[in-house]
Amino acid sequence: MAEFPKIVTTSVVRATGPGESHGGVCMVDPNNGTVTYCIDWNRTDIDVDGRGGDRGLRGIAFYRNRFLIASSTAILEFDRDFTYIGQWTCRYLKHCHEIAIDGNLLYLTSTGFDSIIVYDLDRRTFVTALHLMSSAQGIRLKTFDPMTDIGPAPSNSFHLNNVVCDAGKIFFSGLRTPGLLKTDGRHLTLAAKLPKGTHNARLFGDGVLFNDTQDDCSRYKSTNMDIRFPAPEYPLEEILNINDVENTIARPYFARGLCIVNPSVIAAGFSPSTVALYSLTDGSALNTVNISMDVRNSIHGLELWPW
Repeated sequence: MAEFPKIVTTSVVRATGPGESHGGVCMVDPNNGTVTYCIDWNRTDIDVDGRGGDRGLRGIAFYRNRFLIASSTAILEFDRDFTYIGQWTCRYLKHCHEIAIDGNLLYLTSTGFDSIIVYDLDRRTFVTALHLMSSAQGIRLKTFDPMTDIGPAPSNSFHLNNVVCDAGKIFFSGLRTPGLLKTDGRHLTLAAKLPKGTHNARLFGDGVLFNDTQDDCSRYKSTNMDIRFPAPEYPLEEILNINDVENTIARPYFARGLCIVNPSVIAAGFSPSTVALYSLTDGSALNTVNISMDVRNSIHGLELWPW
Protein backbone atom coordinates (compact mmCIF):
# COMPACT_ATOMS: atom_id res chain seq x y z
CA MET A 1 0.00 0.00 0.00
CA ALA A 2 1.21 3.51 -0.83
CA GLU A 3 2.43 5.78 1.95
CA PHE A 4 -0.16 8.43 2.81
CA PRO A 5 0.49 11.86 4.40
CA LYS A 6 -0.69 12.63 7.90
CA ILE A 7 -4.12 14.19 8.26
CA VAL A 8 -5.11 16.86 10.78
CA THR A 9 -8.71 16.89 11.99
CA THR A 10 -10.93 19.11 14.10
CA SER A 11 -14.02 17.92 15.92
CA VAL A 12 -17.26 19.03 17.54
CA VAL A 13 -18.66 17.10 20.50
CA ARG A 14 -22.39 17.77 20.67
CA ALA A 15 -24.55 17.98 23.81
CA THR A 16 -21.65 18.66 26.17
CA GLY A 17 -21.91 21.18 29.02
CA PRO A 18 -19.76 24.14 30.07
CA GLY A 19 -16.25 23.07 31.10
CA GLU A 20 -16.42 19.73 29.32
CA SER A 21 -14.31 19.00 26.27
CA HIS A 22 -16.46 19.90 23.29
CA GLY A 23 -13.94 19.38 20.51
CA GLY A 24 -10.30 19.55 19.61
CA VAL A 25 -7.54 18.84 17.12
CA CYS A 26 -6.03 15.44 16.33
CA MET A 27 -3.26 14.27 14.04
CA VAL A 28 -4.06 11.01 12.25
CA ASP A 29 -1.49 8.77 10.57
CA PRO A 30 -3.50 6.55 8.19
CA ASN A 31 -0.48 4.34 7.55
CA ASN A 32 -0.29 2.90 11.07
CA GLY A 33 -3.59 4.05 12.58
CA THR A 34 -2.06 6.23 15.28
CA VAL A 35 -3.91 9.27 16.64
CA THR A 36 -2.14 12.16 18.40
CA TYR A 37 -4.26 14.60 20.42
CA CYS A 38 -2.93 18.11 19.86
CA ILE A 39 -5.53 20.56 21.24
CA ASP A 40 -8.42 20.02 23.68
CA TRP A 41 -11.10 22.71 23.36
CA ASN A 42 -13.03 23.12 26.62
CA ARG A 43 -13.74 26.83 26.89
CA THR A 44 -16.56 27.76 29.27
CA ASP A 45 -17.50 31.17 27.80
CA ILE A 46 -19.53 29.81 24.88
CA ASP A 47 -23.17 29.21 24.05
CA VAL A 48 -23.91 25.48 24.45
CA ASP A 49 -27.57 25.61 23.47
CA GLY A 50 -28.73 23.45 20.59
CA ARG A 51 -27.00 20.56 18.81
CA GLY A 52 -23.59 22.10 18.32
CA GLY A 53 -24.01 25.69 19.43
CA ASP A 54 -20.63 27.32 19.79
CA ARG A 55 -18.98 23.99 20.56
CA GLY A 56 -15.87 22.59 19.00
CA LEU A 57 -13.32 23.54 16.38
CA ARG A 58 -14.16 23.74 12.71
CA GLY A 59 -12.41 24.76 9.50
CA ILE A 60 -8.65 24.40 8.95
CA ALA A 61 -6.23 26.41 6.80
CA PHE A 62 -2.47 26.94 6.53
CA TYR A 63 -0.63 30.16 5.75
CA ARG A 64 3.16 30.27 5.64
CA ASN A 65 4.21 28.80 9.00
CA ARG A 66 0.85 29.42 10.61
CA PHE A 67 -1.92 26.97 11.38
CA LEU A 68 -5.40 28.55 11.37
CA ILE A 69 -8.49 26.99 12.94
CA ALA A 70 -12.04 28.33 13.09
CA SER A 71 -14.00 28.26 16.29
CA SER A 72 -17.63 29.35 16.18
CA THR A 73 -16.85 33.07 16.53
CA ALA A 74 -13.11 33.50 15.94
CA ILE A 75 -10.09 32.41 13.95
CA LEU A 76 -7.41 30.88 16.17
CA GLU A 77 -3.78 31.13 15.15
CA PHE A 78 -1.10 28.57 16.08
CA ASP A 79 2.41 27.83 14.93
CA ARG A 80 3.27 24.46 13.42
CA ASP A 81 4.02 23.07 16.91
CA PHE A 82 0.48 23.97 18.05
CA THR A 83 1.68 26.87 20.21
CA TYR A 84 -1.15 29.39 20.49
CA ILE A 85 -0.36 32.79 18.93
CA GLY A 86 -3.65 34.69 19.06
CA GLN A 87 -7.11 35.08 17.62
CA TRP A 88 -9.27 37.59 15.76
CA THR A 89 -12.96 38.07 15.13
CA CYS A 90 -15.63 40.52 14.02
CA ARG A 91 -19.26 41.08 14.93
CA TYR A 92 -20.51 39.22 11.84
CA LEU A 93 -18.65 35.97 12.49
CA LYS A 94 -21.10 33.50 14.05
CA HIS A 95 -21.22 29.71 13.80
CA CYS A 96 -18.24 29.71 11.44
CA HIS A 97 -17.84 26.41 9.57
CA GLU A 98 -15.28 25.91 6.80
CA ILE A 99 -12.53 28.35 5.81
CA ALA A 100 -10.28 28.64 2.74
CA ILE A 101 -7.27 30.67 1.59
CA ASP A 102 -6.65 32.29 -1.78
CA GLY A 103 -3.37 34.23 -1.92
CA ASN A 104 -3.24 36.31 1.26
CA LEU A 105 -7.02 36.31 1.76
CA LEU A 106 -8.86 34.03 4.17
CA TYR A 107 -12.52 33.28 3.37
CA LEU A 108 -14.79 32.30 6.26
CA THR A 109 -18.32 30.91 6.20
CA SER A 110 -20.35 32.84 8.77
CA THR A 111 -23.31 30.49 8.97
CA GLY A 112 -25.17 32.64 11.49
CA PHE A 113 -25.21 35.57 9.06
CA ASP A 114 -25.58 33.74 5.70
CA SER A 115 -22.29 35.36 4.75
CA ILE A 116 -18.75 34.82 3.50
CA ILE A 117 -16.34 37.10 5.37
CA VAL A 118 -12.89 37.95 3.98
CA TYR A 119 -9.81 38.55 6.12
CA ASP A 120 -6.45 39.89 4.87
CA LEU A 121 -3.78 37.73 6.52
CA ASP A 122 -0.96 40.20 5.80
CA ARG A 123 -2.74 43.38 6.81
CA ARG A 124 -4.51 41.53 9.65
CA THR A 125 -7.88 43.10 9.06
CA PHE A 126 -11.30 42.12 7.72
CA VAL A 127 -11.62 43.68 4.28
CA THR A 128 -15.05 42.77 2.89
CA ALA A 129 -17.96 40.35 3.18
CA LEU A 130 -20.62 38.79 0.94
CA HIS A 131 -24.17 38.31 2.21
CA LEU A 132 -26.31 35.69 0.44
CA MET A 133 -29.94 36.76 0.40
CA SER A 134 -33.24 36.03 -1.32
CA SER A 135 -34.91 38.53 -3.62
CA ALA A 136 -37.82 38.61 -6.05
CA GLN A 137 -35.36 37.64 -8.79
CA GLY A 138 -33.92 34.72 -6.80
CA ILE A 139 -30.84 34.61 -4.61
CA ARG A 140 -28.14 37.26 -4.85
CA LEU A 141 -25.01 38.49 -3.10
CA LYS A 142 -24.67 41.85 -1.43
CA THR A 143 -21.29 43.13 -0.22
CA PHE A 144 -20.85 44.86 3.12
CA ASP A 145 -18.03 46.11 5.33
CA PRO A 146 -17.55 43.72 8.28
CA MET A 147 -15.66 46.39 10.21
CA THR A 148 -18.78 48.56 10.56
CA ASP A 149 -22.17 48.06 12.19
CA ILE A 150 -23.97 48.58 8.86
CA GLY A 151 -24.34 44.93 7.94
CA PRO A 152 -26.98 42.20 7.83
CA ALA A 153 -28.99 41.00 10.77
CA PRO A 154 -28.34 37.45 11.99
CA SER A 155 -29.89 34.86 9.68
CA ASN A 156 -29.48 31.19 8.80
CA SER A 157 -31.68 30.77 5.73
CA PHE A 158 -29.06 28.86 3.68
CA HIS A 159 -26.85 27.36 6.43
CA LEU A 160 -23.65 28.17 4.55
CA ASN A 161 -21.08 25.62 5.68
CA ASN A 162 -18.52 25.36 2.91
CA VAL A 163 -16.13 27.57 0.94
CA VAL A 164 -13.37 26.67 -1.55
CA CYS A 165 -11.25 29.18 -3.47
CA ASP A 166 -9.38 28.93 -6.76
CA ALA A 167 -7.51 31.86 -8.34
CA GLY A 168 -10.01 34.57 -7.45
CA LYS A 169 -13.09 32.38 -7.84
CA ILE A 170 -15.10 31.56 -4.72
CA PHE A 171 -17.15 28.38 -4.54
CA PHE A 172 -19.53 27.95 -1.61
CA SER A 173 -22.56 25.95 -0.55
CA GLY A 174 -24.79 25.09 2.38
CA LEU A 175 -27.52 22.77 3.53
CA ARG A 176 -30.17 24.85 1.78
CA THR A 177 -28.44 26.34 -1.28
CA PRO A 178 -29.48 25.23 -4.80
CA GLY A 179 -26.06 23.62 -5.17
CA LEU A 180 -22.43 24.67 -5.31
CA LEU A 181 -22.44 28.41 -6.03
CA LYS A 182 -19.66 30.34 -7.74
CA THR A 183 -18.76 34.03 -7.58
CA ASP A 184 -15.92 36.35 -8.49
CA GLY A 185 -17.26 38.82 -5.93
CA ARG A 186 -19.70 40.36 -8.42
CA HIS A 187 -21.54 37.70 -10.42
CA LEU A 188 -23.27 34.68 -8.90
CA THR A 189 -23.74 31.44 -10.83
CA LEU A 190 -24.52 27.79 -10.12
CA ALA A 191 -21.36 25.70 -10.56
CA ALA A 192 -22.94 22.31 -9.83
CA LYS A 193 -26.25 20.92 -8.64
CA LEU A 194 -26.23 19.18 -5.25
CA PRO A 195 -28.77 17.27 -3.18
CA LYS A 196 -30.02 18.98 -0.03
CA GLY A 197 -28.00 18.65 3.16
CA THR A 198 -24.43 18.50 1.82
CA HIS A 199 -21.05 19.50 3.27
CA ASN A 200 -17.58 20.09 1.79
CA ALA A 201 -18.57 20.33 -1.89
CA ARG A 202 -15.94 21.15 -4.52
CA LEU A 203 -15.43 20.74 -8.24
CA PHE A 204 -13.11 17.85 -9.04
CA GLY A 205 -12.21 16.49 -12.47
CA ASP A 206 -15.31 16.84 -14.62
CA GLY A 207 -17.68 16.46 -11.66
CA VAL A 208 -18.31 17.46 -8.07
CA LEU A 209 -17.03 15.84 -4.87
CA PHE A 210 -19.03 16.28 -1.66
CA ASN A 211 -20.31 14.77 1.55
CA ASP A 212 -23.89 13.63 1.06
CA THR A 213 -24.58 13.96 4.76
CA GLN A 214 -28.26 13.04 4.58
CA ASP A 215 -27.32 9.80 2.83
CA ASP A 216 -24.44 8.88 5.23
CA CYS A 217 -21.75 8.88 2.57
CA SER A 218 -19.20 10.86 0.63
CA ARG A 219 -19.87 11.05 -3.07
CA TYR A 220 -18.36 11.86 -6.46
CA LYS A 221 -20.87 12.74 -9.16
CA SER A 222 -20.21 13.60 -12.81
CA THR A 223 -22.05 13.17 -16.09
CA ASN A 224 -21.03 9.53 -16.38
CA MET A 225 -20.29 8.55 -12.77
CA ASP A 226 -21.95 8.51 -9.37
CA ILE A 227 -19.63 6.85 -6.85
CA ARG A 228 -20.71 6.62 -3.21
CA PHE A 229 -18.23 6.14 -0.39
CA PRO A 230 -20.35 4.82 2.52
CA ALA A 231 -19.55 5.66 6.12
CA PRO A 232 -17.70 2.93 8.05
CA GLU A 233 -20.25 1.01 10.09
CA TYR A 234 -19.87 -0.11 13.69
CA PRO A 235 -22.00 -2.49 15.78
CA LEU A 236 -24.49 -0.24 17.57
CA GLU A 237 -23.59 -1.77 20.94
CA GLU A 238 -20.03 -0.48 20.51
CA ILE A 239 -21.08 3.15 19.89
CA LEU A 240 -21.03 5.16 23.11
CA ASN A 241 -23.97 7.34 24.22
CA ILE A 242 -26.10 6.22 21.27
CA ASN A 243 -29.09 5.67 23.58
CA ASP A 244 -28.53 8.85 25.57
CA VAL A 245 -29.02 11.45 22.83
CA GLU A 246 -31.74 11.96 20.25
CA ASN A 247 -31.00 11.61 16.53
CA THR A 248 -31.72 15.33 16.18
CA ILE A 249 -28.70 16.01 18.43
CA ALA A 250 -26.21 13.38 17.29
CA ARG A 251 -26.35 10.32 15.09
CA PRO A 252 -23.81 7.84 13.75
CA TYR A 253 -22.41 8.05 10.20
CA PHE A 254 -22.84 11.84 9.92
CA ALA A 255 -20.56 12.75 6.98
CA ARG A 256 -18.50 15.93 7.32
CA GLY A 257 -14.87 16.72 6.56
CA LEU A 258 -13.33 15.91 3.19
CA CYS A 259 -9.96 16.34 1.51
CA ILE A 260 -8.13 15.11 -1.58
CA VAL A 261 -5.12 12.97 -0.64
CA ASN A 262 -3.92 12.51 -4.23
CA PRO A 263 -5.62 12.36 -7.66
CA SER A 264 -6.98 8.89 -6.94
CA VAL A 265 -7.59 8.92 -3.15
CA ILE A 266 -9.83 10.99 -0.86
CA ALA A 267 -10.15 11.16 2.93
CA ALA A 268 -13.55 11.69 4.53
CA GLY A 269 -14.79 12.23 8.08
CA PHE A 270 -17.74 10.66 9.88
CA SER A 271 -19.28 10.24 13.33
CA PRO A 272 -18.40 8.71 15.68
CA SER A 273 -15.14 10.49 14.83
CA THR A 274 -13.56 8.42 12.08
CA VAL A 275 -11.28 9.21 9.15
CA ALA A 276 -11.65 6.91 6.14
CA LEU A 277 -9.62 6.77 2.92
CA TYR A 278 -11.27 5.73 -0.34
CA SER A 279 -10.19 4.98 -3.88
CA LEU A 280 -11.66 7.37 -6.44
CA THR A 281 -11.14 4.68 -9.07
CA ASP A 282 -13.61 2.12 -7.78
CA GLY A 283 -14.98 3.52 -4.49
CA SER A 284 -13.30 0.91 -2.31
CA ALA A 285 -12.28 1.69 1.28
CA LEU A 286 -8.48 1.72 1.65
CA ASN A 287 -8.01 2.49 5.33
CA THR A 288 -10.02 3.57 8.39
CA VAL A 289 -8.86 5.23 11.61
CA ASN A 290 -11.27 5.69 14.52
CA ILE A 291 -10.63 8.56 16.94
CA SER A 292 -13.63 8.21 19.26
CA MET A 293 -16.59 5.83 19.58
CA ASP A 294 -18.75 8.52 21.22
CA VAL A 295 -21.67 9.21 18.86
CA ARG A 296 -21.60 12.88 19.91
CA ASN A 297 -18.04 13.26 18.66
CA SER A 298 -17.99 14.22 14.98
CA ILE A 299 -15.22 15.17 12.58
CA HIS A 300 -15.53 18.73 11.30
CA GLY A 301 -12.39 19.90 9.49
CA LEU A 302 -10.08 17.54 7.62
CA GLU A 303 -6.87 18.55 5.83
CA LEU A 304 -3.51 17.11 4.85
CA TRP A 305 -0.77 18.18 7.26
CA PRO A 306 1.65 20.22 5.11
CA TRP A 307 4.75 19.99 7.31
